[in-house]
Amino acid sequence: MIVNLTKHWKWLLILIIVQFGCKSYNVKPNLTAEKRIELARVMFKNKDYVEAKTQYKILTLNNPGLQFIDEAQFFLGECHFNIKEYILAADEYSRLTRLYPRSPWVDDAYLKIALCNYKLSPKPALDQKYTKLAVLHFSAFIEDYPNSELVPEAERLLKICRTKLAEKEFMAGVLYRKLDINYAALVYFDSVLENYYDTKFARDALFLKGESLYKLDRKIEADEAFKELISKYPKSKHVIRAKKRIKEIRSEVAKVRKANGISPSGKQQKNNHEIKLKIGLYGGTFDPIHTVHLLIAQYIGEELNLQKIIFIPSPSPPHKKVYAKPEHRLRMVQLAISDNPVFECSDFEIKTEGTSFSVDTIGELKKQLEMDKQNLFWIIGSDNFVDFPNWKDPGKIFDLCNLVVFPRNADDFERAPKEYREQTLYLKNTPLLDISSTRIRSLVEEKRSIEYWVPPAVEAFIHSEKLYV
Repeated sequence: MIVNLTKHWKWLLILIIVQFGCKSYNVKPNLTAEKRIELARVMFKNKDYVEAKTQYKILTLNNPGLQFIDEAQFFLGECHFNIKEYILAADEYSRLTRLYPRSPWVDDAYLKIALCNYKLSPKPALDQKYTKLAVLHFSAFIEDYPNSELVPEAERLLKICRTKLAEKEFMAGVLYRKLDINYAALVYFDSVLENYYDTKFARDALFLKGESLYKLDRKIEADEAFKELISKYPKSKHVIRAKKRIKEIRSEVAKVRKANGISPSGKQQKNNHEIKLKIGLYGGTFDPIHTVHLLIAQYIGEELNLQKIIFIPSPSPPHKKVYAKPEHRLRMVQLAISDNPVFECSDFEIKTEGTSFSVDTIGELKKQLEMDKQNLFWIIGSDNFVDFPNWKDPGKIFDLCNLVVFPRNADDFERAPKEYREQTLYLKNTPLLDISSTRIRSLVEEKRSIEYWVPPAVEAFIHSEKLYV
C-alpha cells in the first residue's frame, strides 16, 4: 500500500497511474483537415473508435465547408454506435440528415437511427419507447428507400420490433384476464388484432378476446370471435376449445329464445336502419379520463335517453395544453369505457392532422353516422360554454346538432351570451363533483394514490406507462 512506500516511490507510483490509468485524447492541433480525416480513417479501421471519434468531432466542429465533412459527420455517429453510445450516435446521424440531405451517407444514416433505437429497445415487459421509435424509423426508411439493398435487413428488424410490441400488448391483456378485469383485457387483445395482426400473438389474442367476451356475457360477439378464429387459424391449438364454446353459446341462446317464446327459426334483426338512434358526442382532452367524466356521461345518457355516447379524445385543442400523448389518452378512454355497452370511443380527432375544431368533427361524424340534427347531441361543460363565442363557427354547430351543456361551476352558464343560451339544452341538475384531471396529475406527480379517482384499468395504465411523473 502507498502508506508503506518511501516518498520517492510514492511519486513514481503516481506518475505510473497518470500515464497508464488515464487515457489521453490525441487532439493533434497542428494537423490539416486532409491529414486529420486520413488519421481518423486509419483509427476507425483499427477499431480505435474513441480516438477516431475525437478526430471526427474536431473536423465537424471546425471545418463545416469541407468536401468530406458529411463523411466525418457520418463516421462520428459510427464511432458512437460502435462503443454503444446509441443516443449520441442517433443524434449525430440525425445531424447529418439535417445538414447534408444530399449526402450519399444519408440513407445509411436513416437506417442507423432506426438501429440505435432498436439497440436501446428493452425486454417486452419494460417501457417500449425506443421500440416504437425503431418501428417508426424502420418503416420510414423502407418507404423512402424502397430500392436500397438495406431494405431486407430493415424489414427483418422491423418485424422483430413489431413482435415485441405485440407481446407487450398481449401480456397486458393476459394480466387483466388473470385479474378478472376482462373489459380492460379486451382493449389490449383488440390492439394486437388491429395493429399487430401479422404477428404470432394475433392468433392467441383472438381466442382470448372470445373468452373475455364470453366472461362478460357478450355471447354473440364471443361467437363471432371464435368463428373467426376457426376460419383464420384452422390448425390452431385453440380450435377445439373454440368449437366447444360455440356449442355452449348456441345452447344458451336457444334457451333464451325458448324462454321468450321465440321459435328456433326466428331471425335476429340485422340492422337498425328504421330505428332512429339518439347519439351523444362527448369531446375532450381526457388527460386523464376520470370517474366524473363517466358519471356525467351516464347521467346525460339516461336524462336524454341516448342509445350511444361516443367519447372523442382531442389531440391538440387550440385552447388547452395537454400532457399525455394522444395515443396514451386514447388508450385510457378505451380502458375506462370498455365495460359499458352504451359508451364508444372514436379516434377521429386523434387521426386528424393539425388542430381539431369541434364544428369540423361534428360535421364529419354526422355524415359518417348518417344522423339528423334532431338525434345528435354535442356535450360540453359550462366552463367551455363560456368561451363558446370564440370557437370556430359557433353558429354552425347549432345547425348540425343539439348543444348540451352540463354545469362545472355554478355561474358559468349565465356568463355566456344570451343568444347561445337560448339555443342550448342546459342540464343544470347534473351532479357537480370536485374531481379534475389537473388534480389527478398533481396526485400522480406527488406519488399519492389516485384510486377511485380513475377506473382501475386507467390507474394501472398510468403507472405502467409512467405518465404525469
